[in-house]
Amino acid sequence: MKWIPQWMSNPKLWLYGAIYLQLMLQLPWIGENILGHHVWRQSQTLMVARNYVEDDGNFFNPRVNEPPDERGIQRQEFPVFQYGLSLIYRLAGESPIVYRLYTWLIA
Repeated sequence: MKWIPQWMSNPKLWLYGAIYLQLMLQLPWIGENILGHHVWRQSQTLMVARNYVEDDGNFFNPRVNEPPDERGIQRQEFPVFQYGLSLIYRLAGESPIVYRLYTWLIA
């Protein structure tokens, strides 16, 4: 493939270009509140992360504000994402920018 320029065959350049393009596409919405088609799911995730910070930091007791039992503990998926977000919330504070950057870095 001698007809392809040398700079186009550099994998690091393609990786940095993809990261830059993704960041530029997400940048207009990075400070917005949760929105879109799956807003109910995003709000549930953020609610569990906030309750880890405010109520109980126990990894095995994810709490929601609509309690199915008297303690608010609701078993969902394994809450690794929510717990990691709560740890970052404790350091940086709760903000849509923090949530979106955390999601962007994980994805």
